[in-house]
Amino acid sequence: MDTAITPEERAALAGPREALPAPAVEARDFRHPRRLAPEHAARIKRVAQRVQLELENQLQAAARGKSKAEIVAVTESSVSEILDSLSEPFCLLIYETGGQTSWTVLDTNFAVALAERMLGAPLGLSGSRRLTSVEIGLIRSLVTRAAQTVLQVLGTEPKNPRFVQDREALHLAQELSPKADPQRLSIQVALSTSFADGMLRIYTSATPAVVEAVAPTPAPAKTKPALPATLADAEVELRAELDCVDIPLDAVLALEVGDVIPLTVQPGEPIRICIEDDCYGKARWGELDGKLALRVSEWNKRS
Repeated sequence: MDTAITPEERAALAGPREALPAPAVEARDFRHPRRLAPEHAARIKRVAQRVQLELENQLQAAARGKSKAEIVAVTESSVSEILDSLSEPFCLLIYETGGQTSWTVLDTNFAVALAERMLGAPLGLSGSRRLTSVEIGLIRSLVTRAAQTVLQVLGTEPKNPRFVQDREALHLAQELSPKADPQRLSIQVALSTSFADGMLRIYTSATPAVVEAVAPTPAPAKTKPALPATLADAEVELRAELDCVDIPLDAVLALEVGDVIPLTVQPGEPIRICIEDDCYGKARWGELDGKLALRVSEWNKRS
């Protein structure tokens, strides 16, 4: 081979190389520019996922059975995209965050099935229909608690919530000024029960500058007196306490099977952990190896 041929000439003589496929380009509507870098959106998702267990407990209490709630995505949406995607009858909570109108939307089919379950009605093929006034009260309470739980961990809170099912009520309830922010943060929560699956979409105008918790530097261990060997095997009573109520003695003597005792706690609230007569922490109940179990969420380790 002639060594006088340059590498560029040799490449030209070899002919054109097969072109490599171009990398895929995600479709974007540049009329609605993104504000969040992928890293920021991922950070918001991780922070929001801190309340997944609490959302799951709320759903489980309402569905009266094993349920799952998972924050699957954090994205951005424009107001026009959100409103255009609504199909009547819808289950929508309107509120304000950061001085702007925001929304939470629950899939209608899932809302109907869940409301029927909460009322003890036989599960049918109701599909998409308007909720009754009683069902609205149940679903509105659940959706409001879920939105508060997620938004509070992101540093904001829904104000003045209103529940609507059609565009006429939506138009009357919401106020969108011409100078309103056109972008919303979207937190998508996948819901799953034994009888239905659905999606809860939380839209907020507030774009949180969340900060992930950093593991603290462990402090030097304090020297404490060792527990005397004579007390190491001592047994104490540990109990899980849902609530305590005071009722008259004659009401206690009149109790029968099927009677209902109202409690002051709300469904999904944590259970108190007591040792002897003192409360030391709180826990969420769940299941482990087919048996009821508690996951400690708060603990006050006293000296």
